[in-house]
Amino acid sequence: MENMSLENKSSTLLLCPSVGIWQIKGGLFFDRKFHDGVLAYVNKWPGEVKLAIRTEDTPPPAFGLVPFCEANFPAKVTVLDSEETVDSKHLAGVDIVLASGDEYRNLHISKICKQQNIQCIYTIENIFETRIQIVSLSHDSLLKRLKSSVWLLLMERKRRQAFRRANGLQANGVAAYDQYSPLVPNTLLYFDTRSTETSLITDNVLSKRLDYLDKEEPLRLAFSGRLIGIKGADHLIDVAYILKTRQVPFAFDIFGAGDLVHTMQEKIDEYELGGKVIMHGNVDFSLELIPFIKSSVDMCVVCHRQSDPSCTYLETYACGVPIAGYANRAHQGILDRSDVGWSVPLGDVDALADLITRLDHQRDEIKVKSLNAALFSHAHTFENTFGRRIDHCLKTLKGNFS
Repeated sequence: MENMSLENKSSTLLLCPSVGIWQIKGGLFFDRKFHDGVLAYVNKWPGEVKLAIRTEDTPPPAFGLVPFCEANFPAKVTVLDSEETVDSKHLAGVDIVLASGDEYRNLHISKICKQQNIQCIYTIENIFETRIQIVSLSHDSLLKRLKSSVWLLLMERKRRQAFRRANGLQANGVAAYDQYSPLVPNTLLYFDTRSTETSLITDNVLSKRLDYLDKEEPLRLAFSGRLIGIKGADHLIDVAYILKTRQVPFAFDIFGAGDLVHTMQEKIDEYELGGKVIMHGNVDFSLELIPFIKSSVDMCVVCHRQSDPSCTYLETYACGVPIAGYANRAHQGILDRSDVGWSVPLGDVDALADLITRLDHQRDEIKVKSLNAALFSHAHTFENTFGRRIDHCLKTLKGNFS
């Protein structure tokens, strides 16, 4: 960053995210993860950072909201109505735009940028297949699924057109990179994470946890995330039941909330898994979840049915914990590049239980992949990731890619 040209030092960056800002009791609130990301741009970008963000209609998260105070916020913020789009007036004085390509209301931005000779980079994380999977699991009505699928197809065409007009692309996860990088030669692959350099597991904590695997104690399994169908949360209880019938010693801690909570708890009671499977609900990410995973989890079980680049992957590795899960494109894409876990065919609960059963007798394999996960996370911290993304923006601005 020290060798930046003078022209870059006065450049203005506009962020157009997919995440919104919540209006609560007369105040405005950011999601904590997004808030910290904006501050990273402000701290590293050699010029002014602006933000155009829409009001959010979805329920706010249970934890991690940060109040927005215009007087103290280091970026200039324009709050848009939920359906308002970015237009030429928002781009006045802007040199480069970083816009979410997952947000369909941003797909016109590259056209305006091209007309005004402004550099435009899109970010993308979900692929078309994932969007269809979400629709399939979200609607019981065949007609609704059909209408939504047609709409998604039309948006996908617009998305690809928008990307071809853009100057660059930043793809979150291997699935998005593989699908969209052929459209944009100037594409960066990155892995989104909240894990900072100071939050990574220490050698002492990891060593102590790995020593546990030498004892004849139950395997400590865990899951964290939304307890919804697309995340395969219902399969977690089925895996636990199979392990119980095979008399595999285990403890399974499940963190999160969602519309499957009651169904999962009913299954726990029906299968008499009480004491083995514990539902914790939502807990504070930094103060409770991460310390618990670092010290008390041998392996995370992730039954994601779709290929979105969930932060669960990177944040689990940052705890030095490997993942056993379905071979969706996001998970398998990471495993193809680094030996940090295991995969089984999508939706195959029996295969996942078979894998865990085998690993209970081959615990040195868990140790190896735990160490690999910790090493992988060092290369993909919050700081490293944002540094690479900002460097990509600056190179795009300087190189004037077309």
